[in-house]
Amino acid sequence: MIRYFASHPTAANLLMIGMMLLGLIALPKLQRDTFPLIPATEVTIRIPYPGATPADVESDVCQRVEDAMDSLSGLKEVRCDARENVALVTIERREETIMDVFFSDIKTRYDSISTFPDKVEQGSIEIAERIASVASIMITGDIPPTQLKAYAEKVRFRLKRDKRIAQVDLKGFSDQDISIEISAFNLRRFSLGIAEIAAVIEAESIDVPAGVMNTPDNDILIRFAGEKKAIEDFKNLVVYSNTAGGEIKLGDIATIHR
Repeated sequence: MIRYFASHPTAANLLMIGMMLLGLIALPKLQRDTFPLIPATEVTIRIPYPGATPADVESDVCQRVEDAMDSLSGLKEVRCDARENVALVTIERREETIMDVFFSDIKTRYDSISTFPDKVEQGSIEIAERIASVASIMITGDIPPTQLKAYAEKVRFRLKRDKRIAQVDLKGFSDQDISIEISAFNLRRFSLGIAEIAAVIEAESIDVPAGVMNTPDNDILIRFAGEKKAIEDFKNLVVYSNTAGGEIKLGDIATIHR
């Protein structure tokens, strides 16, 4: 072959031109992806279980879900992360399995589980779509971190308004907690105990389901949404009261800050 083309250079040039023409014809039909589309392979189920420890979640939720999915067609693996108050289940399919059928089978099997404890709430089932990181934006400024985070949240909100952007994650800021500090002097002064005050705060700052109201048209989910999230809400929390009308608020005896 090499000897032939060395003796006939015109044939070699014609072959090269033919290959270039074939490449130009096929060029418009070539698939070009900066971020290749990878089909989803996992389905996630988030199951709230208010007030439960990880051990309770493992025994009351995870084991029941795993047993229900054990003989699922096309199943590759089931993983359940038992956390406080919630179970996170990840179900992975085999490559040859059709995702729509796989998702439908999972939903049917999950809805058929009738042995959950009464406090277990309805779980949310979603296909775990793969997300590609497109760009990172760094925001900096000579302002306090709380103000910088508030500004970053506004930028995040503006980006999310663009329909072409599926997800915007905010990173680099620490999670904020509300600190309640009570001096020993105030505890002795009002004859209060830490455990007593903690019990009042826990009882008055909750967000739990309260049942379902059945009506002729539909069912109405009732929920007690009394979780305290602002500093002023905690300051106005009454930790002690008597029959004479006297009361002590948490803000009177504690230093509360974010």
